Amino acid sequence: MAGKPAVGQAFQWYREGEFARALEAARRLLEVDPSDVNALHVAGLATARLGDAAGGLALIERALAAAPASVPLWLSRGKVLLDAGREDEAREAFAKAAALDPAGYNAHLELGLLDAKRSRPRDAARSLLRAWRSRHDDVFAQRELFELLRAHPREFAAAPPAPRAPVARPRITLVICSIDPVKFEAAKRSFARAFGDWEYELLGIHDARSLAEAYNRALRACRGEIVVFSHDDVDVLSADLGGALARAFERADVVGVVGSARLAGPAWGARMADAMIDRGVDIIF
Repeated sequence: MAGKPAVGQAFQWYREGEFARALEAARRLLEVDPSDVNALHVAGLATARLGDAAGGLALIERALAAAPASVPLWLSRGKVLLDAGREDEAREAFAKAAALDPAGYNAHLELGLLDAKRSRPRDAARSLLRAWRSRHDDVFAQRELFELLRAHPREFAAAPPAPRAPVARPRITLVICSIDPVKFEAAKRSFARAFGDWEYELLGIHDARSLAEAYNRALRACRGEIVVFSHDDVDVLSADLGGALARAFERADVVGVVGSARLAGPAWGARMADAMIDRGVDIIF
């Protein structure tokens, strides 16, 4: 919403936590132009953060009267209402923002987090999934979605069961790069649960000079038709990891398992986010 340089500075002070300076700058702008939507916006946010939620809301609503289709204003209204404990009204504001920008990330994320907090797991899951689909390279929504699914297994029990594993069981090699014995053992146990009765080869790399060197060394030593590379700080959710991998590799040469903390922009995984999700979610679930 920041337009003129002075407004941009006010928003910058607000983001840095200097709420009084942001409010003073916004007030100076409003003395010149009382209808300045951007100044009203930052003034409302700063006023609310300084303890006057009602005053902050009044300023944001003045801005909304002039710019009723502004998604940032509806989001800000929702956040101020949420901080004031007015959850029903906050949800209405976030829903309005989502309706104005159906492909937007922030509104769906806020709806998902609020519905999860209010024990509405199915509504929360829908919103978090929409947020995740709109921004694949930032997986906060993905993490919150998986935590929600794990916390409410009965709510999602109607999901179709995983297809049966293929008759042919390809050889699998699991490579874990780790310098922490405790984490390594925990990862081993997690994968053992996920593989169940599948036979697999485990290669632990504990003295790597780099991740690339470790994985290349493992590739030279492994005997599997499928090679799984993993860090040691993972918890595998799949109840049939071997079957999921075998099915995925029937239609793909590379399968990305969704579950990293962040996918960097230049990484091939970020560029192929749709393909990763299409081929990876069945493994995670």
